[in-house]
This record gives sequence, C-alpha cells and structure tokens, in this order.
Amino acid sequence: MALNPLGHSIIHTNSMKWHPECLEILLQNGLPADQPTSDERSMLSMCIGLVGYWPVVQLLVQYGANINQRYDNS
Repeated sequence: MALNPLGHSIIHTNSMKWHPECLEILLQNGLPADQPTSDERSMLSMCIGLVGYWPVVQLLVQYGANINQRYDNS
C-alpha cells in the first residue's frame, strides 16, 4: 500500500483530516481497519485519545480494528 511522506496511508489521511464519510466508503470496499503507518501504529491507536475523533474510533471498531493491539514506541 502506498504511503505519503509522513508514512500514512489513505486510511490515516482520511481519518486525520476528519473525513469519516470517506473513511467508511474505503472500509466498505475492503481497506483494512488496522492498516499500519510506517512506524507500525494503527489508526485506532492514533485516534483513540484525540478529542472529537470518537466517530472515527467507532467506525474503525465496527470494521474490525483490533482493540487489543499495542503500540511500542520505544
């Protein structure tokens, strides 16, 4: 999957720019909800603590994001 210069795929870009309707279309068409960034972070781990991102978190979980995945930033 193609990544932008920040190491984010289209799923990360849509979520981070707050386009949940576009994100849902991508997820409906097979984009993995757990698609990692170049540093192996999931979209769920990036959004879980951000204010206003609850709809994105709900979409990701609805489409199978692993809620038990851990991110080791060491």
